Amino acid sequence: MVFFILSNYFPKYKIALLFILFIGVSLFSNGLYAQPVSVEMKDYQMRAERADSCLTTLENSVLIVRLPTYRKKIERLEQLEKNSKLSKKQRSRATQQKELQIEDLEKLKEVVFTGLYEHYDFSDFLITNDTLWDDFLAGKNEGVFYNERQEIDPSIKYIDSTYFVLHYGRTDYGKTNNQLGFIVADAEMNDLERPFPYFLKIINTSKSINGMFKPDLNFYQEPTVMGEFSRQLILETKRIPIREAKRERRRLKQKNKQ
Repeated sequence: MVFFILSNYFPKYKIALLFILFIGVSLFSNGLYAQPVSVEMKDYQMRAERADSCLTTLENSVLIVRLPTYRKKIERLEQLEKNSKLSKKQRSRATQQKELQIEDLEKLKEVVFTGLYEHYDFSDFLITNDTLWDDFLAGKNEGVFYNERQEIDPSIKYIDSTYFVLHYGRTDYGKTNNQLGFIVADAEMNDLERPFPYFLKIINTSKSINGMFKPDLNFYQEPTVMGEFSRQLILETKRIPIREAKRERRRLKQKNKQ
């Protein structure tokens, strides 16, 4: 509307007015849409910087792997087994569920132990479980870690406060669609984020679908999955200098603007 009014008063300058209008619209559009992109980029830069710091720290410290025990679930099933008020069929079902849960844990344990001792080589590691983890946090350093034979070994200790945790659970829906697997967290149990390879998919989805006849039993990846996890960590560590160079260029650019 403004363009048509002005062009009537200044017919000789239609092209110039059109050019000015185009520039004005472009600047306005940039003002509207540049800010969200800038915020998103800044968020990624912060996550990348934290990921690089965590990768460097983990490589020189320890990954504590926390196995699930499902203790409360198994205890609840044991109570159902002994409940005389339930029918024989219901008690039998509780026994079956308990046995499947124990079988499931043993299979997961085998993947973790074999995978770590034979395939993982990014950092040192220790293995504990949910119950012993509580003791470790309470200050107990002896008798809370497993040895290679899957036995609790009092000779294995760790007293340093620098470590990362690989715990079993589900991620947020917004990250990996609430998948079940191992998640890397810092010592305060804050889950890490990309570009750190923070999620280890441990369930073999295709086998689980084919195994519908055993819905209570998970089908896990081969132990080599721990080797793949290790390679992902090594790969991201190699990318640190590239990201550092980009950060340095941004710092110099901002300095020159000042």
